[in-house]
Amino acid sequence: MHLHHRLSAKSRPLSSVLLALLAGSSFGCARTEHATPAHVAATAPAVTPAPTATELAPAPLDARTRGFVLGKFYGYRLKLTTGIALANGPKAYDFDLTGNVGLLPVQVSAESVTLHVSIPDAAFVTRVAGSNPEFKRIGEELRGTGAFFTLKGGLVSELRVPPGQAPMVSTIYREIAAALEFARAADDRHSYTATEYDTSGRYLAQYDLDPSSGSWQKQKLKYLEVLGAQNAAQNRPLPVPAVTSKSQVRLAPSGRPESVVQNEQLTLSSAQMPVNSELSLELVATGEQPAQPNEERLAALLEGTHPVAANEPLGAAPSPSSLDAARIGSLTFEQILRELEKIADTQAASKAKAEADPSTDALPLSDDERIEAETQIKEDSQLFLALSALIRQKPGTVAKILAAVHRKSSASFTLLDALGNSSSPEALNALAGLIKTKSLPPLLHGRAINALARTPAPNAASITALKALLEADPFDRKAIYGLGTYSRRLRDAGKAKEAAALGEFLVARLPLAKVPMDLVTGLRGIANSGYAPALPKLLPYLSDDRDKVRVAAVRALQSMHDPQVDGILAARMRTDTSSKVRVSAIVAAQVRKPSDELASGLASAGMASSDATVRYRAVELMVRWLPERPELRATLEQVAQRDTEARVRDFAKAAL
Repeated sequence: MHLHHRLSAKSRPLSSVLLALLAGSSFGCARTEHATPAHVAATAPAVTPAPTATELAPAPLDARTRGFVLGKFYGYRLKLTTGIALANGPKAYDFDLTGNVGLLPVQVSAESVTLHVSIPDAAFVTRVAGSNPEFKRIGEELRGTGAFFTLKGGLVSELRVPPGQAPMVSTIYREIAAALEFARAADDRHSYTATEYDTSGRYLAQYDLDPSSGSWQKQKLKYLEVLGAQNAAQNRPLPVPAVTSKSQVRLAPSGRPESVVQNEQLTLSSAQMPVNSELSLELVATGEQPAQPNEERLAALLEGTHPVAANEPLGAAPSPSSLDAARIGSLTFEQILRELEKIADTQAASKAKAEADPSTDALPLSDDERIEAETQIKEDSQLFLALSALIRQKPGTVAKILAAVHRKSSASFTLLDALGNSSSPEALNALAGLIKTKSLPPLLHGRAINALARTPAPNAASITALKALLEADPFDRKAIYGLGTYSRRLRDAGKAKEAAALGEFLVARLPLAKVPMDLVTGLRGIANSGYAPALPKLLPYLSDDRDKVRVAAVRALQSMHDPQVDGILAARMRTDTSSKVRVSAIVAAQVRKPSDELASGLASAGMASSDATVRYRAVELMVRWLPERPELRATLEQVAQRDTEARVRDFAKAAL
């Protein structure tokens, strides 16, 4: 049972959690600085439709923004309902927002309009116990402040918010702006697609006119990237949510959206804690009237705001200490330990029951699979995150954990994992010490190694501890893999010198391999590192007579920041004699950007490979890349018509 089944909403401060789940960082990442005007212009959303597997023929879009004029005030009635649940638990947030939205144009041209938006009578109703005080505060701020947003070609290009505005307040204004987006085809066709931005990211929308009612049906087909994706590391792309969305939009004769009724569900299944959200929005025009705004006041307000481009997340990232405080809440180590031991005891009882039941036909997991599954479950738990935060923030927690481990607490595995996840120097030093302890039971010793190898921020003690394991076994798999991961994490943290030292250490071990499996282990460690200078030393292994060595050598290239890698992978997709190696090259390409060379190699593998599995995997990745590589559509069409394998043909057909 996950912790969120056990904790009340009071233990999760609303402001920090909504910042992470609902605000501009909902499915992206926050930035620590605001966009400059020049940056806004450079990163404004494109108005050219992005092709995808399910789209209609793309259309050129009308560059005009219609329906707003200076000297008028536009009113709308708003009802917004949002629910957010973590994993499969109950809704952590479930509220309604109602009010009268006012829009006042402050800058108007044929192509764009900048509007001041406000909700002077905003009212919240929350259905989660304990959240009323926080919603009261947010409601007061929402009623007392406004924001500005710009529509360009009918689409949101930027939001401008006053300094210090709460992220949730800014997000609500951004949600209203996104609801008023309407991309119009330049040639007046009645079905077309367009790429747009909302509070989560860039998505592909399909528009269809309903002739009987004169309204438009608008559907979000898929998200293409999340806010802030352009700032993510190449080898660690941000996951995109799955979306089910339907909207009905009715336009006024002037072209302004007169009513919007929107319903959608989003699921982010690959996050550290799976997130499910539901949103329904109604925005109905209540009329327009002449207005005589105070132009000097509005100009001063606009000048004092911070611009946020449509593809940028809102706000600055919360400080690590404030996030830790939010995770800990009022919990103590003793409370966390009791909960962890209850979970461990329940899992042990369930396992014993399953093993005693001869009717079960489930295959047992390998040790590595079991560790991976258990680790994922714990990392998805607020309890685990609270313990990791406690280790960082509360001196003496590490000593309490060590005492519990030595008395063989049923939660010892989780306690060790939390030490590694915390990455505090004290915790990493403690794990390094445990690894040297000969009296530690073998299972706990192995778990301590795993926990140390997985730490997000390795230090000198953790590096020394893993290297020491290689004295007894020069190709200890956990140590090699862990040192490779350390190298990549140090590289991504800007510690190039330390990263390179570990990369060279791993490369130097390859000639020491006595058997193929040792060589494969060494190559997999380099794969974890993404150490680009290793490339020249790996080239001979790409031509090795042994398939499994070539497979590992190909995967070793996947995270390297070197432009030569794409060509090498594409060549392996086309020409390697082993289907396993070709599939390995396709898998390696999945974590890279869809370059010309990789797209060409995929097309060749999808059309020419004699192995159906290779063709299937190539089609799989072509479908995923189609929004960014529309030329792959022609290849998929040929595969759908000509491939000799039904499952390959069917996959390609379904994507068209």
